[in-house]
Amino acid sequence: MTPRGVSDFDTTLSFKKTAGGITIGMNKLFSEGILPNVNFTFTYFHDQCQEHLSAGGTVQLIKDGDVDVIIGPSCTTSARIAGTIGAFYNFPIFIWSTVLSAEFSDIEKYPTVASTALNTYSIVKALGDLFDFFQWNEFAFFYSVSLSTAVPRCASIQSDIDNYASSKENMTMVYKRSTTNDSYDTLKAALRRMKTNARIIVTCLETPTARRDFLKAATDEKMLNDEYVYVYVQTIQSGFIDTAYGSQPFWVDTSAIPDGRDAELKEAAKKVIILDMEQLPSTFPQFSNDVIKAMYQWPVNCVDPYCPPVGANATKQATFLADTFYMYGIALNRTLTQYPNNQSIIRNGSVMISNSRVSFKGFSGRVVTDENGLRLPILNVFALDNNGNQQVYIILEQKDNTTNNTVIYPQYSSAQNGIWQTRNGVTPLSNPKCDFDGSGCPPSFVQTYLGYVVGGVILILIFITVFVVLICYTIK
Repeated sequence: MTPRGVSDFDTTLSFKKTAGGITIGMNKLFSEGILPNVNFTFTYFHDQCQEHLSAGGTVQLIKDGDVDVIIGPSCTTSARIAGTIGAFYNFPIFIWSTVLSAEFSDIEKYPTVASTALNTYSIVKALGDLFDFFQWNEFAFFYSVSLSTAVPRCASIQSDIDNYASSKENMTMVYKRSTTNDSYDTLKAALRRMKTNARIIVTCLETPTARRDFLKAATDEKMLNDEYVYVYVQTIQSGFIDTAYGSQPFWVDTSAIPDGRDAELKEAAKKVIILDMEQLPSTFPQFSNDVIKAMYQWPVNCVDPYCPPVGANATKQATFLADTFYMYGIALNRTLTQYPNNQSIIRNGSVMISNSRVSFKGFSGRVVTDENGLRLPILNVFALDNNGNQQVYIILEQKDNTTNNTVIYPQYSSAQNGIWQTRNGVTPLSNPKCDFDGSGCPPSFVQTYLGYVVGGVILILIFITVFVVLICYTIK
């Protein structure tokens, strides 16, 4: 179940740039000797990320389509409907996407849903764990929503941050603002107001231009000393530089008339750390080529205008489709092995989900799921080193979706070569030593009594001058 022919999804869930992932996942199963005697038959339904089509399609496929599983949908609105119907029929629904909204972690509501997608709440939870690690407790939050909300990004993350911060005693959001419709001057004014309240600034910005403009505004407002930390929360598996597509870092101005500030903003980016999903494997370019080729072969057999344009790459979401089908194949193999004389058992959602706990090296990165078939997040914290090169300094791995136990693995041995090396190895504070306006540090004796000190010095100089003149006069 996938959208097709919807321009909003050309760079994400587009059928023409993802469907070949089914073939790649299937071939991985066969190459590893899993399900060697099974023949797959595929039925495609295009829900267009619309709830009514998802509802009708899910019922149709379960009741009349004689299918054993639904691979999809791939967007939250449709997946919510399909998951609910799947629960009613106890039918397996294997959702594929990069990120889903937090509600899919509710196994009572969606007991027959498995997925290789992360949910947005787990990303926010990792942000909270990062705050604990650095002993931060106050922050400001800026976000913008400029892309389709069918794929959960900042709209979902900002809601989850509200819920998470309100439930956590030692994490306070002191300022929040949507910058979606802000002009550049308005953004600068917002930053100017905010700096009396926070030094840890969390952002969720959906485009490279928005990320660049935010950093440029902070630069223009002179908010780049070592007190400030800008935490960019992303779900694009790239950090600062998207190595999968070879695109430019976000500080590079790609407009028709560049402003000439790229070098300045690259230096400013040393004040930024990025919390992002684990990067795609280095094999992604080959994977992309294989997906595009598979579009013209069985079981996809695309026809125009639903074939990839000349020179097109697969989207990152295709890796999640491939991994989802591979996970389904593992669950199917386990279930058939357990119930060799009951072929209909593979349509039992509860049984299939119970066999969906996996751990493997996937096309989208390391795939580890819990006992409910839901992916456990593995997130990276990126920063620039002294030379301006991107590094992964911290890896966060959530070990289960029940207790939210997260293990943090620093990738450095000392503060001087670690994530704060551009700040002389000193971890920034959420509350500056001298408070936000400098009033927390008492002035020195000279600052307090400067007038008296200056007056005293002048009197002493006058006294000395008069004394010297008198001596000279007496000698004469």
